[in-house]
Amino acid sequence: MRKRLLSILIALLFLLTACTGTTVSENTVNYKTDSSLELHFIDVGQGDCILVLSENTSMLIDAGTKESGHKITEYIKSLGIESLDYFIGTHPHDDHLGGAAKVIREFSPKEVLMSDELSDAYFYEELLETLYKENISVTVPEIGCRYREEDFDFKFISPYESFGDTNDNSLVMMIYFKNTNMLFMGDAEKSVEEKLLEEEELKADVLKVGHHGSRYASNYDFLRAVEPTVAVIQSEKGNMYGHPHEEAIERLGEVGANILRCDELGTIVLKCDGEKIYYNEEELIKKEVITQISYIGNKKSHVFHRDTCGNLPKESNSVKLNSREEAIILGYSACKGCNP
Repeated sequence: MRKRLLSILIALLFLLTACTGTTVSENTVNYKTDSSLELHFIDVGQGDCILVLSENTSMLIDAGTKESGHKITEYIKSLGIESLDYFIGTHPHDDHLGGAAKVIREFSPKEVLMSDELSDAYFYEELLETLYKENISVTVPEIGCRYREEDFDFKFISPYESFGDTNDNSLVMMIYFKNTNMLFMGDAEKSVEEKLLEEEELKADVLKVGHHGSRYASNYDFLRAVEPTVAVIQSEKGNMYGHPHEEAIERLGEVGANILRCDELGTIVLKCDGEKIYYNEEELIKKEVITQISYIGNKKSHVFHRDTCGNLPKESNSVKLNSREEAIILGYSACKGCNP
């Protein structure tokens, strides 16, 4: 019976894939010169929830776990916000949409944009039932379409194709504000990053790190393309998944990102004037690369590793390589463990 109800709700609520709002040329820039943008990475434990605020627009990206629903709504109310312009659900996992039903009831967003990934979990059924009662339709956004608001633009840049995994099928989006870009990766990992390298210009000042800092996200080639000034990780202290993973932290450090973590700092608020990013009123400046990456090749297996890998060859079988590019040219394959 509940599966039948879920099917009916999906048929009633979901619109055809469409680009709503006003689309703009990639080169169009006509923002108010005195406006600013705030990113509130609300501490919801092991989950994602980001409030985006400009002078004229309010947007919530994901809504944490069901248990965090009350905290999210109280936080938003404390800022004097009574309604939302947008709610964006990146994918139907309970650490991203668990609190969404409560958010919808409290703030009746004008537009709800969600992926076409579905779930038969209770939190998702509750969300659809709430949307139906509030008479709010769901739009599946068109990937590659750029939306215009008075203060900023945003564009969904993934998934162009189905990756066969709910995390990788997360809606990935870029916000463009004056001369700054912000990239929000949902729970997308390596497969998506590799596809984006082929399809998109990825340079961004702020990176919401994919999948809570998983070891399988934030790979070197992707990070080199993004070159983030600040990387924000939303995870819970002592979580069972080991997020954020030390390898992801190391890679982020090596590209010079300022790493801000909700498990260490709680709720993180960034402010942007279109030129600079501020945290706690302090300007975040691009850091120098922390360490010089070294690579070690195995003469016998022709596999190469980062010098911190736990599977380094014996010294007699080792060869030092000056760069990843050199290793590839010499015919070495990358270690699957340390992912150099």
